[in-house]
Amino acid sequence: HMLKGSAADPLQRLCFKFSFDIDNRPYGGYSEDEAKRFIYFLSSIRFFNSKNLSRIRPQIEAIQSELLRRNLGYYSNIQHLFSLLFIAVIREYAAASEQKFNVTATQPNKASRINIIDNFFDLNYYYKATPQDLCQLIQISKSQLNRILKAKYNMTFKQKHMEAQIEHIKDMLVNTDLPIGSISERIGYTAECSFTTFFKHATGLSPKQYRKQFKNAAT
Repeated sequence: HMLKGSAADPLQRLCFKFSFDIDNRPYGGYSEDEAKRFIYFLSSIRFFNSKNLSRIRPQIEAIQSELLRRNLGYYSNIQHLFSLLFIAVIREYAAASEQKFNVTATQPNKASRINIIDNFFDLNYYYKATPQDLCQLIQISKSQLNRILKAKYNMTFKQKHMEAQIEHIKDMLVNTDLPIGSISERIGYTAECSFTTFFKHATGLSPKQYRKQFKNAAT
């Protein structure tokens, strides 16, 4: 929505608010890595202010033009333009974040912090994430993080990360036909035997046994 405008140039200040949900549907033709990076940035944003509208203005003006003209296919084109607008806003934030300007230093509230923590583990199951990565994201100390993880999940960072890995492995075993070796690589294991040992230690079943038991049950 517009916060302030003028007759000569109404696009002086704009405010965008995004809300999103994470589901387990296949990515289809989209890049999984890119989608996860979008979610990572959205999860990390508390408040962002930029005076540079050069990336954003063209998309807004094009959307306004389509709404006024309503030519054939205008609705489909608006959907496309909103996708471009979304990417433009994310790029603007990403660029500012990397250059460390115009990003507020305020900490997220408790509910937002828990949401970021949940998303962090869900998005980084395949990555050797560290407590420092998460501490930097939500701007707290390692000791504070340990207390939150203990209170919320009754787990350490390592245990929570392992839980996320196991849940994603289970999902891929039951809901995809990916070879065990491919799933192993996605989780970060170069040796399939080590991956099998890891999964069996956590579940009591080998990946092959788990797939056979639960994939049949799902169908």
